[in-house]
This record gives sequence, structure tokens and C-alpha cells, in this order.
Amino acid sequence: MSKDTISIVIAALLFGSIGIVSKFIDLPVVPQNFYRFLFAGVFFFIFLLYKKEKIVFNWKRDWMWMIVLGIAYASSGTTFTEAVRYISISNSAFIFYTYPVIVTLLSPFILKEDI
Repeated sequence: MSKDTISIVIAALLFGSIGIVSKFIDLPVVPQNFYRFLFAGVFFFIFLLYKKEKIVFNWKRDWMWMIVLGIAYASSGTTFTEAVRYISISNSAFIFYTYPVIVTLLSPFILKEDI
């Protein structure tokens, strides 16, 4: 297996285990997601330092989008974690991962894009 394939498998295993780990952690949803996102942010920052890559933003133009997308991602993670507490992991994952289909079906109407 190549290094890229191993990285993809590890990423899929970690991302796929979110529901299982969320089910068994005895923390409220918001602190649980806070620590999950904090750990990911610190890991990503260390990774960028190791790779010596820079991410450049035009802060004057993009700051509002960064806030909106951060709130959207936090809301997405929070609602998924909350759903795991009330319904089975498989049902909540199925519902959560239908968003590409929903986006594809709604994009011609909202964004005037072709499918």
C-alpha cells in the first residue's frame, strides 16, 4: 500500500469513528465538540508547521465567510453528536451523510447550477 492510501484509510477510520466515540463519552455535546475541534485544530497547526506550508487568507474579504463557515461546521458537528444520543449511530450517520444528495438536488434551484 502506498503512503497516500494508508493516509486515506486512517482518515476514514478516524472520521467514521466519531459516532461510536460520541456515543460512549460522558460529556455534554458542546464541550465534547469543543475538545474534538480543539484537538483537530492543534493537530492541523502542528501539521502545517511540520510541512512548512502557509495558508493565506484575504482577511478583509474573507473574515465573514470564515465566521459563517465555522458556525455552520460547529452546528453540523453538534447536531450529529446530539443525534447519536437519541437514535442509533447507523441512522444518524445515514441522515448526516445524505447532505451531498440534498445539495445536488437543491443546487439547480438555489444556485442556478447544472447537475
